[in-house]
Amino acid sequence: MVAPANAFSGEAGRYPWYRVAFAGGVDLRHGPSVEAPRTGETLCQNATLAVAEEILGVDGRVYLRLADGRGWAFDDSALFPHDPSVVRGYWQPVSVVPPGANAAAVAAAVANGTAGGGAMTDVAGSMGSMGSMKPTMDYGNQNSQGRGVNPWILN
Repeated sequence: MVAPANAFSGEAGRYPWYRVAFAGGVDLRHGPSVEAPRTGETLCQNATLAVAEEILGVDGRVYLRLADGRGWAFDDSALFPHDPSVVRGYWQPVSVVPPGANAAAVAAAVANGTAGGGAMTDVAGSMGSMGSMKPTMDYGNQNSQGRGVNPWILN
């Protein structure tokens, strides 16, 4: 899946984005504390979230107020650097045209429906242009839970 170049402009572009890294997910809370009551919603592993506010707690966690108002999550990477609950991401522009491919030929094939099928047709066909953004993560240290694979790029 590739987001169009304008997907993270305007309101959405103002927020830092995180990805849930913990295999068990993250339970959202009503306030900025692990002791705060749970909202009843759990963000599953690899879910992405926009954060409107970040507060450093006395317990060493950074509490994250979700931009959509669903509640609070937390970043415990200072406490558990090899197994954090969430990982901060950033957006990096990339091309949907494979290296060495002729961009004009790919665009023409997508436009007339003769592209080779698969992800290129789906991605380029739904985008409507050859400019795009893909989320990219800086993982730092990896653990054995498969976090070396970038789950944000869903081709």
